[in-house]
Amino acid sequence: MAGRASDCEDPNLQKYESSLYKFKDERDAIQKKTFTKWVNKHLIKANKRVDDLFVDLQDGHSLLSLLEVLSGETLPREKGRMRFHMLQNVQTALTFLRYRKVKLVNIRAEDIVDGNPKLTLGLIWTIILHFQVFAPDGAWVLVTTVVRSPSLESSRQCTVNYRSE
Repeated sequence: MAGRASDCEDPNLQKYESSLYKFKDERDAIQKKTFTKWVNKHLIKANKRVDDLFVDLQDGHSLLSLLEVLSGETLPREKGRMRFHMLQNVQTALTFLRYRKVKLVNIRAEDIVDGNPKLTLGLIWTIILHFQVFAPDGAWVLVTTVVRSPSLESSRQCTVNYRSE
């Protein structure tokens, strides 16, 4: 009779897997904190702020406000508080991003309204990449405001007129 899988597992493997999960949790917490700061840096222009990224983006209002600040455009929104209104607001944001040629992979309005951590972080990262790294004219821009170094500065000079395909 074969033993259960847990009877045969190596204690070192269990310790490794436990450490790996802890690392992933810490990484997710750091991303959440960092992305929340980035969002708030822009939302301050709309006199708004988020405390919990996974909760405060669920109704779509803060997400729409963020996109309005970043794009300079005004977006329509539902004022109600029912799930339908939340889904509509988030869908408006996702549709706007697709219109702006932002590639959204497997991110649905339901995921954000339900507070899915991985997909919410993925959405914010995608927004950061689009609005922080790419210039409005489609040119590739290095984010030298975060890290300044001579090699980055010379790279920036060499790629200033580079257009992404």
